[in-house]
Amino acid sequence: MSKFKYYLKEVNFTYILIAVNIFFFVISTVLSLLIKDQSTALQILGAESFVFITQAQFWRLLVSAFLHVSIIHLGFNMYSLWILGILIERYFGSKRFLVVYVLAAIGGNLLTVMIEGLNHISNPSYNDSLSVGASGAIFGLFGLAFGATIFNKRYGLSLPIDRNNLLAVIGLNLIFDLIIPDINIFAHLGGLLVGIALALLITPLPHKVDWRDKLIEVGFYFSLFLLLASFVAEIVYIIKSYVGS
Repeated sequence: MSKFKYYLKEVNFTYILIAVNIFFFVISTVLSLLIKDQSTALQILGAESFVFITQAQFWRLLVSAFLHVSIIHLGFNMYSLWILGILIERYFGSKRFLVVYVLAAIGGNLLTVMIEGLNHISNPSYNDSLSVGASGAIFGLFGLAFGATIFNKRYGLSLPIDRNNLLAVIGLNLIFDLIIPDINIFAHLGGLLVGIALALLITPLPHKVDWRDKLIEVGFYFSLFLLLASFVAEIVYIIKSYVGS
């Protein structure tokens, strides 16, 4: 029992994020059944697309990471989050974990919006599709782990992940992105790059660095603010656009 309590004490946000993703999937499924249109349901709840972002609906950059199109989509992402999230959160700490998860989710969607914008410029009749899923954030955790393996060699840290195995997993996932249709590879790449970049800032060091600790603290509360503000903006949007009318 004591080991179980210790385990829960060390891992916090992984389970919370999984629960929130499941909650959003239930809501989107119920709404899809009620209006008999999944795309519209996802659009109402916060799916990301270039058109919506140009309308200053920036909250979609984060909320869309909590939406999924099917139970398989949800199950695969939540299994990945459970396996990788527990390891990352226990090694890096809950604050670092949440910062990377939130910023990688946003970064992945930002890269997607940029690519969609370029497509609109080159082809004005281009129709961008809705983008949803937690995989950009999860790829951010992969990026963080990969970045940390660099510090492992430099500082002798003890992250229990082999860099070659990690590269193989990341490479296979990106290959699947190219083979399987309707997968947003740009969200994955964006999240991955954000995770690697953040690893250089927040990977634990063998000695205390005050400015890094303060930066992580600020980043943590900023990430909480972004989550809260995005969910509030989503609720306001739904009330104004659908409930109010």
